[in-house]
Amino acid sequence: MNIASGTPVQKGVSLSDINPKDYIVELMAEKFNGYTCVAIKGKNGIEEGVLVFHDGSIVSSDYEYYRYNKRIVAEEGLLRTLNAFLASKGVMDSFSLSPYQVQLIMTLNDDCNLKNEITNSASLPFPNAFSYSYEEALVETKRETKEYAKDVLLKKYGLSRMAGPKVTRAILLESADDENKRIDRMIKKKGRGE
Repeated sequence: MNIASGTPVQKGVSLSDINPKDYIVELMAEKFNGYTCVAIKGKNGIEEGVLVFHDGSIVSSDYEYYRYNKRIVAEEGLLRTLNAFLASKGVMDSFSLSPYQVQLIMTLNDDCNLKNEITNSASLPFPNAFSYSYEEALVETKRETKEYAKDVLLKKYGLSRMAGPKVTRAILLESADDENKRIDRMIKKKGRGE
């Protein structure tokens, strides 16, 4: 996300030292202009989420999985960022900005803007507990995409016919067994002098 540095309000605060929901609700009540970042260690690497506030409303969000080089923005980014606030290990930073700077962030990061800004705590989709399910779903999608991509590339370059049948362990074992039987028959024939 393209974002201005801003004036630090909180820096390097451990997530275990705050009540994240209360903190965000307080920023909303104070009509905060700026952003808050949360960085955590997921199962497979560092993840970072950003919430942008304009006059206390959450207007934009971005979430990044650095290991997978994957960004999730807008509403989906918001859900992941709020989830990250509930992680047992992580840090949070908050920076204040002028209303003009917030508008600039929203303009430069149009893809991150929420369709409906979050204006009060009642509409804040805060989860009850931290979950690795978002990261697990991303890993599963990556796996499916890789397998699909291989088939697409083979087809694109006309190599799908040359790829042959899909080889599995069972097929290899069956092939080896057939080869052993063929060799045994040859040995028996030679032993009989045929």
